[in-house]
Amino acid sequence: MYGKKLEEIKRKRAALLLKHEIEEAKENTKSGKKEPEREEKKIIAEERHIVVLGTAAAGYALKKIEEDGEVLQGLNSQFVKIEAEKIKLISGENFRKMKEIALENAEDVRIGGEGGIFASLWDVCTEYGTGLKCQLPKIPISSLVIELCEDGDTNPYLADYSGSIIAVTTKPEKLLEAVKEYLKEKMEEKGGETNRNNEIYENLLIAEIGHLISGPEKMIINGDEVRSLSPEY
Repeated sequence: MYGKKLEEIKRKRAALLLKHEIEEAKENTKSGKKEPEREEKKIIAEERHIVVLGTAAAGYALKKIEEDGEVLQGLNSQFVKIEAEKIKLISGENFRKMKEIALENAEDVRIGGEGGIFASLWDVCTEYGTGLKCQLPKIPISSLVIELCEDGDTNPYLADYSGSIIAVTTKPEKLLEAVKEYLKEKMEEKGGETNRNNEIYENLLIAEIGHLISGPEKMIINGDEVRSLSPEY
């Protein structure tokens, strides 16, 4: 007896819900309102782009700049000065603001760590459950970093990456433009040599380096050469 009563209540409730939905649909048609979407549009992997703010091996380079004067003495002082400014512009005093800008324009923002940029890219793919297409030449890397890593027999893509940012975003152009505008303002406030400032601004260590893909392949592309990213980096 109780079971029959319960079934009857369920049928009445279902009928009321159906009636409510029909009446709401009619009302929306009269008023010109569109029925609300049941689901948000899914973002496919290929729409998620990887933007990097800061040079590969930023943490390694900053440590060398601060601690190892002997290495720097063998290099052109003007070269060192300009390249060091490029690194510090993003990884130094403006780092916090760079992170804020990234958070406003990206769905995922992470700080580089000791495992290097390849480790960070692997972590992104693992967490999203996706593959990757990354253009190696697009990864920002300072000429000074290359010199320091060669001197220390270190792979810059595996060296300490702290001090730089990786962002996953569907609007890479907007993120990069916001960063450029902020850095331009900071450089104008600081003043200094116009030619040097122009060189720094035109070669900022920021870039879109690739995008996620639906398949499992994690590709590091360098011209015609394609290598697979692995957990061993």
